[in-house]
Amino acid sequence: MTPVPITSALTMPPINLPLRKLAPHRKYAKKFLTLPDELLVKISNEVAPEDLPNFRLSCKTLANIAAKHFGEKRLAHRRFMFTEYSLKGLIDMTAHPIIGPCIRSILLGTVYLTDELTVLIDALESQKITEDAEAMQFGGLPFTRFVTMNQPSLLRAIRKACRRANLRPELFEFDLLGQERADGMKTVLSDLLLTDGQSQLQARLDVCIREGYMDICILPSRNRLEFKQRPVRNQMLSIPECVRFDLLSLGRPMCDAIASSSLTHLRMESCSMWSGSFVGVLKSLAWALQVVELIDVAFWGDQCNISNLDPILQCFKNDLRLHTLILDNVRAMNKDYSDDTGILFAKGRYWHGPQQIHAGLDVLTGFDGNGWDGDDMDDWFEKGIRCIEERASSEYYYQNYIPDGSREGYLAYKA
Repeated sequence: MTPVPITSALTMPPINLPLRKLAPHRKYAKKFLTLPDELLVKISNEVAPEDLPNFRLSCKTLANIAAKHFGEKRLAHRRFMFTEYSLKGLIDMTAHPIIGPCIRSILLGTVYLTDELTVLIDALESQKITEDAEAMQFGGLPFTRFVTMNQPSLLRAIRKACRRANLRPELFEFDLLGQERADGMKTVLSDLLLTDGQSQLQARLDVCIREGYMDICILPSRNRLEFKQRPVRNQMLSIPECVRFDLLSLGRPMCDAIASSSLTHLRMESCSMWSGSFVGVLKSLAWALQVVELIDVAFWGDQCNISNLDPILQCFKNDLRLHTLILDNVRAMNKDYSDDTGILFAKGRYWHGPQQIHAGLDVLTGFDGNGWDGDDMDDWFEKGIRCIEERASSEYYYQNYIPDGSREGYLAYKA
């Protein structure tokens, strides 16, 4: 076999690329690599693993293959902060000959959102306020750390550290465990969450208080109050009637603060409450409440099971001005029969508008205390309706067609 000359094997015809496909100048490639790390990380996240070696050090390849598509998809809307480093990145990006034309909108702000809590915890520890007090847990990714802090200045320290770390907290979670659930914790919650000398929640502060198996979520940002059971034991829920709570366990100042907030939405799910306590919650929120959701809940009382719900229904009808009322798997319980599953009172009921709500409540309150959605209620109700219709038809016939009530006239009418 005749060997092929090396020179002829490596000889390639020249490639004449159009001007619009030519790579940018070397100085622009160098400028691209000096862009903020945030942008380079976004690019590396979008590139397929097999293509990353080709993109890693070559601005030219990135510009020729993916600049326009990537820029239109990921760089059209950018956000910057009023800091020297961020504004320098703004200048570099807008002046870049390839990336600059892809930018369509720019948002400037003072807060940078992130899920990295190392900066926040370092800022907290630098304030020298850690003392022998209650433990506080910070759940971040990918770690969990415990910091012991002085209680009176806890929330103020967190806010200060957030400002220093350029973080904006959206939700504070407080887990009340063991002896923290005693009466002494009521004062602690008041000091942490309420304004000085007033029964009002801190401005722009969403709170989730975990008490036992309950999550009490106070969300002023969404005008929402939630009572729900927290999943335990591999995300399993307990029987709702066994998870009973009372809002007064948070203390009277906290209850007054919740009542004074403009909370328009109340949701209660997978838990139970004394009927009298729930009526108190409804009346305290009556001035602003518009939506109530009761999902898989039970109400306890001292009287007959179904009678425990009468005060709640009367409160819905007379004391509240609701726009939406949802009752699904709502049951009545009696404290003297704790082993019983109670009486199913309402299931799958969704009413919207004052007229529809009042009509539905009228049916519930006038249903002889047996529950609208109890066992065999549909058959019993249909049978009762047929009897009422037959009786009304007979009365109408005798009043209008058979004044004398004769049998002959009746048979003629039936024919």
